[in-house]
Amino acid sequence: MHPIRSTHLTLRFASDFSPWWLLLLLPCVWLVAAWLLRRQFPDVQRSRSLGLSALRILLLAAVALLAFRPDIVLTETLTWLGRVIVLVDNSASMAVNDPSLPADEALLIARSLDASLEPRAEHDMAGKLLASIAAIDRFEPVSRDASRESDSFWRMAESAEKAVGERLEEAGVADLIAEVSPLFSGQRHPGSRAFDVVRQRLTEAALDLRRRRAKADVELLASDATAAGGLTVALADIRARTRIDIVRAMLKQSPTLLPEQFLEIRPLAGIGDPFVIGDGGTDIGGGLTGIFADSTEPSASLSPVNGIVLVSDGQDTACPVRPAANVLSLLAQRKTPVLACVVGGTAEPTDVAVLDVGMPPIGVADVPLNVTVRVKVAASASPSHVQVQLRGRDNQPAVLAEANVEAGSTLIQTVAMAFTPHTLETPTLDDQPVRMWPLRMQRITIDAGTLPDEVVPTVNNQRDAVVAVVPEKLRVLLLDAVPRWETRFAINILRRLPFADVNAIVASTRPDGRLERDVRRGTWPADDATLSLYCVVILGDLPADTLTQGERNSLDRWVNHQGGTLVQLAAGVPIAVPAQEWQIRRTAVGCAHPLTRRVVAPLLESSDAPATAGSASSNASKDVVTPLLVTLDPAGGPPVPLVTVSRDGRGKRATIATDQLWRVLNPRDLDAHTALYAELVTWAATAAEAKSCPQADIFVATDQEPISAVLPADSPTDAVVEVVVDDAVVATAISRDGAAVLPAQKPGQVRLRLAGQRAMSEPIDIVADDPERTILARNDAWLTTLATRTGGSLSNIADLPQLVGSVPPRSHVERRETVWRPWNSGWTIVLLAGLLIVEWIWRKWEGLV
Repeated sequence: MHPIRSTHLTLRFASDFSPWWLLLLLPCVWLVAAWLLRRQFPDVQRSRSLGLSALRILLLAAVALLAFRPDIVLTETLTWLGRVIVLVDNSASMAVNDPSLPADEALLIARSLDASLEPRAEHDMAGKLLASIAAIDRFEPVSRDASRESDSFWRMAESAEKAVGERLEEAGVADLIAEVSPLFSGQRHPGSRAFDVVRQRLTEAALDLRRRRAKADVELLASDATAAGGLTVALADIRARTRIDIVRAMLKQSPTLLPEQFLEIRPLAGIGDPFVIGDGGTDIGGGLTGIFADSTEPSASLSPVNGIVLVSDGQDTACPVRPAANVLSLLAQRKTPVLACVVGGTAEPTDVAVLDVGMPPIGVADVPLNVTVRVKVAASASPSHVQVQLRGRDNQPAVLAEANVEAGSTLIQTVAMAFTPHTLETPTLDDQPVRMWPLRMQRITIDAGTLPDEVVPTVNNQRDAVVAVVPEKLRVLLLDAVPRWETRFAINILRRLPFADVNAIVASTRPDGRLERDVRRGTWPADDATLSLYCVVILGDLPADTLTQGERNSLDRWVNHQGGTLVQLAAGVPIAVPAQEWQIRRTAVGCAHPLTRRVVAPLLESSDAPATAGSASSNASKDVVTPLLVTLDPAGGPPVPLVTVSRDGRGKRATIATDQLWRVLNPRDLDAHTALYAELVTWAATAAEAKSCPQADIFVATDQEPISAVLPADSPTDAVVEVVVDDAVVATAISRDGAAVLPAQKPGQVRLRLAGQRAMSEPIDIVADDPERTILARNDAWLTTLATRTGGSLSNIADLPQLVGSVPPRSHVERRETVWRPWNSGWTIVLLAGLLIVEWIWRKWEGLV
């Protein structure tokens, strides 16, 4: 994208005197010099004497000109034309068709694609009105910004008024010309309100024409008229086409060249062909911000984005409720309107989809496990019902539970089922010593069946889930000195876990405030054998004499040798930053780690990352502490860790550095605070020991989630971790200080290993979580918010050609001046000296010297 270049040469003067005095001074210099030199050369031939006189006059005129300090200015003007970007949503939801698309919308699209489809008088008249609105949109910035003293403004106003008038006459509403004419006349801009009123008036007229045509079409389709046959065929054709095919066809009807600006068509997902369906979810906000971050061409940032035409169904999986505030802020800052063009139907097409499965991550063998399934059932024929089945996988494909779901007024329904995890065998896993507790992964499938004529018949009808089965409930021991808010919150969450048996002790509430030692509930373990029964121990901010040194040594052995998980809550040095001043950030590992991945917080910039123990050595230290959640220091110091984890021998340690998390997380992110303690037990029980190979912090992940992993203690700090599927490496990541973050993987089962080594981790189950093919109806509310908050508008896909041409042109202009000052140049002195020498030689030649 190259700028338009133009050059202009001008002469300007830097003297305090007006250059107009030169008009008087130069003739005076010529006359005085001519009068003084008229008798200087009596014996010289006349032609030569005239030449000598002219040379002296030239020297005097040059000196007079230089006295006014002339500047020779070469101005280079670079004009980068603006861009209109058509952003095409090519996510998976755009690959479906809309059999239930209303007849009026479908025939509106059909007539826009087929100019021969009759009857179409009202359609063409409405198109003329929309074209006149587009012309008014292009003229409004001219009316607002251009000078009415220039002839070019009035030429543009006359041309725009003529174009709008012709279209209104063709639309049969010539009476509206009188309302439109004031926009193109007058000595000042009539105001945005006047333009809005005219636009609204024309839009209402166009919609009225379309409503009349839609009503006539319904009557025509219900009749046996000959014309109904063509409409029926066109209606069936549009309903059978996928959304992306309709977008491709409509863009062929759009202008390929725009006056005074460029047109770009881009895919929302990926790069390349915008009509090839991309992988992953829909991130409209990311696609919009990516336009301004595009660095593929250096001059792209200089070419303004005049408008973005977003063609989408509005199903944004990254931010489903409303557009992100930072996206709206960026578009407002860049003064870039988003013209949303909706595609698809507002009604959900016939489809069955399993939206999500709610199930505890850990189940106890031979104890019923409750499963909650959210199912979407959209049926065109009523009554309809589907049977939701919970089936086992691996060696148990039988139906474990089932329930019937009736299609009714509620689109999304919740189904509760239960099944009993199978009894563990002995031994459970070949590499069972890597965990403290014996467990087995049991895989299940939720199948919602199918309906006739589904638009997505198989992909979204099933969903897999994995549960870790343990022989008995996992025991959790919590000890704190006083009942603080954070402690009580943790106890409340832990007691709700169906797979946890919590022994919570608050020393100050015990009789005489004394901590008893025994095997009973409410007492501290009396010996190492009792302590070994626990999976997790959580310690609050305890006085130094609460536990003896021997008991603390027992805890260290329990972690290091038996694989226990020790959590310290609000222990150590208090955080100096008050909770109200926290600016929470997640580290790269924190974005993937199960303890903090649900926290809604920005990613910590790598340059601000806090130092970790052992990072200066060539090998990862066994006591490397990995920050997950930090807060920025308002004083400019390094980030302050809030949540950290580390591996210690066979076990794990976690530190929650403050008891004030509830103050910040509960009001705005309660689910994340809940998950911190709920996932703590799952991570403690299922995350395997990284003895000879990397081990993931989770045993199951979706295909949308990154995976965090920990490396063996003797691994290099920059070791390469490979993701292996069937002996093939499908992804790699470079570790940092004993931890690595691996990208999301495709559904299936993967393992991890260090590059160049054969030892592999325990399998990690990757389950599909495709939000694209669940809710398929278009989301007008999402797109309306985006359009109105950015100064744009919402239109139907049938109006895409007019929408592309309605964006007013805007350019970025830069002027670069190159100034040469003859009065301050050595070359000017050389030139004057040369002329004096020539004049002296000439006079010498003539014998006058």
